[in-house]
Amino acid sequence: MLIPSARFILLLGVSSVVHAAVPAHLESDSFAPQEHSSPCAIQNVTGIMQVLSTDLEQDIDFISCIFGRDSECYVIGDRSNANRVVLNPNCDSTEPFSVEIPFESPYSTNLFFGAAIFTFSNNPSGQAKNLSPDLYNWAKIEPTVHVPRGPAQDKRRRGLPKAIESTIWTLQNNTDVDNSDIMTLVPSWVNSDGSVASNVSLVFTPSERSLSLTGNVENLEERFGPASQVVTIRFIPDTNAPTV
Repeated sequence: MLIPSARFILLLGVSSVVHAAVPAHLESDSFAPQEHSSPCAIQNVTGIMQVLSTDLEQDIDFISCIFGRDSECYVIGDRSNANRVVLNPNCDSTEPFSVEIPFESPYSTNLFFGAAIFTFSNNPSGQAKNLSPDLYNWAKIEPTVHVPRGPAQDKRRRGLPKAIESTIWTLQNNTDVDNSDIMTLVPSWVNSDGSVASNVSLVFTPSERSLSLTGNVENLEERFGPASQVVTIRFIPDTNAPTV
């Protein structure tokens, strides 16, 4: 049985999802060598991501990210529209890694399955980039540029800085209701003081079909409405990849 370290928000209500052109609004970065987790057997493994209930008994929907002026990641029903992502963790580290979203365009920069934090003006000073049970902040899952493991960094998007983290994922082996072995992606968040945020949740709420991290599900429901469900992410490799 999976014991989630995080949960998701699936916000329903997106009228349409159109795969847009080049993500020119994203700032181009040079990427330093990454510190990754899991053994050498899990290298350059390509697959898709599916949202499941935390008890692994309910298949919800697949994850698709769009690229353009408003780059977003959504949970959708059609498996054929799910983005393929690449897992490439280092074999000699237990640190989280980034999940790359390959984007076939000569004009695009590398994009990753990361998160951008949103904050409330009534939060205490110095807490704008943090997640905790005492805060109303949330971090929306979306395509980002790569940033090393650590507190959120400001990167420009559509002319405005946005605090993002991308090196947030670890792999975990689980067994689903049919006793099949599956791999799940578990997120974490680093607060401004360098500590890993505690009680981070992955929930899904029917309003915009989007995904978020939060330190307090009730606070997030207060803003977006009830009907949250605890979920996790299953990684489905294209071939029979080795387990972690």
